[in-house]
Amino acid sequence: VRCREGSTVAWLELPDIWTVAQLVGALRDKNIVVSPSDVFWGGKGVPPNAVRLAVGAPRTTEQLKAGLETIAETLSQGPKLRHL
Repeated sequence: VRCREGSTVAWLELPDIWTVAQLVGALRDKNIVVSPSDVFWGGKGVPPNAVRLAVGAPRTTEQLKAGLETIAETLSQGPKLRHL
């Protein structure tokens, strides 16, 4: 995770087994919204394999912790095949 000190935004670089679309979808299924890097990419070439984490105003520290733990658990489980 890359973040400037004091920022409420961080970039989470994904392991090679994940694509941005896979993680965005997997987290959406768990009611967690992250932004794909291509939305913010102004550079040339391919955007990084990363998502943007923006911390709003969680009601409690426990709520924030639970959300971050869900992201970590989802990443550690690896992408699931999605059937249409």
